[in-house]
Amino acid sequence: MHKHQLAILILAAGGSSRLGQAKQLLPFGESTMLNRIVDIALQSKIGNIYVVLGASYDEVKSSIVDTSVHVIHNKKWEKGLSTSIVTGVNEILQQAPSTQGILIMLADQVLILPTHINQVVQVFLAEKCDIVYADYKSDYGPPAIFGIKTFNELLSLEMDQGAKKIIKSGMYKVASVIIPEGKYDIDTTSDYEQIKGLIKY
Repeated sequence: MHKHQLAILILAAGGSSRLGQAKQLLPFGESTMLNRIVDIALQSKIGNIYVVLGASYDEVKSSIVDTSVHVIHNKKWEKGLSTSIVTGVNEILQQAPSTQGILIMLADQVLILPTHINQVVQVFLAEKCDIVYADYKSDYGPPAIFGIKTFNELLSLEMDQGAKKIIKSGMYKVASVIIPEGKYDIDTTSDYEQIKGLIKY
């Protein structure tokens, strides 16, 4: 398996109800939150980049600077996180049927770096795992890569289920990479202000 057989799926469809504005468009440096994550994914030089959008679709789509990114419209985004995973995985497998692994990351994990993504992928390839996920020490989750054996499980997720239940199902060969930065995300204005203070441009 090679890196070009992998894909990165960025989940960016949420409505940011607690924040009161589209967090995908929050300013970070000279760009936006979403563009920062897209740039990080591109710098990892791993496969194709797919971004799932939903809320404020037209506005967010037009804000994406890099034209090589594949934009996916999740019209069911209000029904929960699983709809973005299912929509995204379906689209990836239609566009690139030979995909062997999909790395899922969240649009508001702005402290994640290309080195973190590459660490996850390196373990996935070297140890021939089905899943490699980020261990935040206090919790776990994305960025996480899912191999081809797990695709049917990803496509079976419902409502607001994330992929954690697949990670801990005991059905697959699983490994983790310690990435404490993964625990930081943005749901409120105070989260945003805190993370802006931690970020390295």
